[in-house]
Amino acid sequence: MYFYIALKNPNGAKEVINSYGQRAIRNPKALAGQLAECVNRNGREALDRVAMIHPDRTLFVASHREDNPMSEAFSRVDGQALKAEVDALRNGTNSEQKGANKEGSKLDTMVMAGVILIGLALVLKK
Repeated sequence: MYFYIALKNPNGAKEVINSYGQRAIRNPKALAGQLAECVNRNGREALDRVAMIHPDRTLFVASHREDNPMSEAFSRVDGQALKAEVDALRNGTNSEQKGANKEGSKLDTMVMAGVILIGLALVLKK
């Protein structure tokens, strides 16, 4: 995101960086790094300022306007219905579901063991 902003709106990126007391570099890659560092140091305030200079900001704003029919359709999407379905599946009494849960648990364990082995191999290799 920072590189895109630095490439498409270098003047805006320079303004944000300069406003935090840093001297902006003209190279887009370095400018992107400075934007990221600025956000890391200054948090939400800097992130809001970076969002304001984003080249596609008007698209974000237009998608969240109140007169946009799609924003109303998705404004109440919070995942609660999906969470309820997942909880129902996890707590099901069906023996097939219990068997599937055991197999899923075994698969999760095998995947975690594989990740640990790969990580250990990488550490020992160095």
